[in-house]
Amino acid sequence: MIPKAYALIENPVLKGDLGSGDPANVFGRFVGSWWGLAYVIGALLFLIYLVWGGVEWIMGGSNEERVTNAKNKISNAMMGLALLAVSWALVQAIGFVFGLGFLENLSQSLDALTP
Repeated sequence: MIPKAYALIENPVLKGDLGSGDPANVFGRFVGSWWGLAYVIGALLFLIYLVWGGVEWIMGGSNEERVTNAKNKISNAMMGLALLAVSWALVQAIGFVFGLGFLENLSQSLDALTP
């Protein structure tokens, strides 16, 4: 039987901890990073939609149709935030049950963006 040989893989494009290590761990960190990015985008969309609904409510004045539309936007934003929270709790529960750390490696550095 031929023994398996494992080598340390280095990716010069991906900086820091994300670009090196065991291929299975690199894939896990990659998925975790995208999952965390999805949470950030979801939270930003929640804020934008909530503010949009609030401004529309204020600008609606006495127009009942615009106020109802604004209330619907705000309630949809709150439902989106609830779904985001439930998905986070579900991922954490699955990770706890199976001993996996999905979102442990999300502390990405933004050093590449600074001049």
